[in-house]
Amino acid sequence: MYRAFTRPASVKHAFFVKPAADDVTNSIAPISSDCEGPAMPSGTTATEDDRKLRRRPRRNWLRTAISLGLTVVVAAAGMLVLPATKAMAVAGLQYIDVISEANSETNRSLKVLCPGDTRGLGGALTILDSKPAKLQGIEPQSDGVVFYASEVPGGTAEAWSFAARATCAPASSLPGLEYRPNPTTCESVRGEPDKCIATASCRAGKQVIGMGGHLSGFQTSLAPEIFLTATDADNPGFVIANSETVGSFNGSYQLTATPVCVTSVPGRQIVKTGPSIIQEQPSFVTKTATCPGTTLPHAAGFSMEFVVDEDLNYVFIYQTTMQAPRDATVTAVQNVNGVEWALDASVICA
Repeated sequence: MYRAFTRPASVKHAFFVKPAADDVTNSIAPISSDCEGPAMPSGTTATEDDRKLRRRPRRNWLRTAISLGLTVVVAAAGMLVLPATKAMAVAGLQYIDVISEANSETNRSLKVLCPGDTRGLGGALTILDSKPAKLQGIEPQSDGVVFYASEVPGGTAEAWSFAARATCAPASSLPGLEYRPNPTTCESVRGEPDKCIATASCRAGKQVIGMGGHLSGFQTSLAPEIFLTATDADNPGFVIANSETVGSFNGSYQLTATPVCVTSVPGRQIVKTGPSIIQEQPSFVTKTATCPGTTLPHAAGFSMEFVVDEDLNYVFIYQTTMQAPRDATVTAVQNVNGVEWALDASVICA
């Protein structure tokens, strides 16, 4: 189980994906920033072979730091399909890829529908074009996956967009399927960075096969001040979500942890890299959790924590991916010197 975080930094979240194999087809459809969208892509069959805190970030530094990873992000925008042959424990696993509309709205949401009789398990999100935005959450639902993103403190007047990847699987491959979201009311106090934890669990005898965590219930203008700092699963059926605020407002919001539960899936396991202390200059830091053998990523997770509560820091989760062949990768951006913090990547495999 993940530890409760000490007063972390802000978080920014994104996910990137990997190139297509010859035997895979994929389509990308533009989507509005609302929770519903127009035409959805046909889908891709997945297989074996696939952050006392400053209230505003140092935007000049942020732009510089992000530029260091520009090639990674630009590449991510074009890598939208995993190679495929045959899914193992969860037959018919699919990854549905959609790119959001580009606009300058502060807070965004996008629902990617799962095709046919498939169900949402989780997903991945990548902020495109090096824009100062962050993940606010991923919410698996019975008919798809909802993705949430917002600008970071300081924002941007430029249009921005993100690439979303939803993980879907047929209901017939998910015995005893159940969604168990648990919304938790969190409080923010001006002048005090605040932390909130939401937990949710499967019923006895069930295990997690997918997961999500997301933020809601706040004014749009406050979205940049609230950060999702963890979405993680533990055996057999436990999901935790953590959030942080920078102490810039008084008020409440909701943090929801969502486990996707099934009775049993052969070979299902949770793989974690384990947290490691990071002491680096401003940079991109990446951790990768890999599914063993022929198992595949069904949902990716992450967590951050900081050694010293009062560190002046600003760290963004920049992207979390499910990429070929069996990896879940988390990338964070550190924008100040002398911060000791830990980053952990995790993945549900089957």
